[in-house]
Amino acid sequence: MPESTTIGRVGIVIASHRPGAADLARQLCGELQARGCECIVDEEMAGDCPPGVELGSAAQCADSDLVIVLGGTWAVVMARHTP
Repeated sequence: MPESTTIGRVGIVIASHRPGAADLARQLCGELQARGCECIVDEEMAGDCPPGVELGSAAQCADSDLVIVLGGTWAVVMARHTP
């Protein structure tokens, strides 16, 4: 049986031009924090960063235990390849 893994830090990368992406990211942060996870959101959320959530680059978000990308293919590429 596989060993259980704890997710401590979750990076959330959004495509800010997508309707509802920032709202969904805020909801996700709330749910994840309630479960004991630390969240970091990309700089696209600069004006909408929820309380207690770190703001960072896409590369910093990608350096997490789990990365959630909201918004499409280009957001995935940016999260993966931004230095």
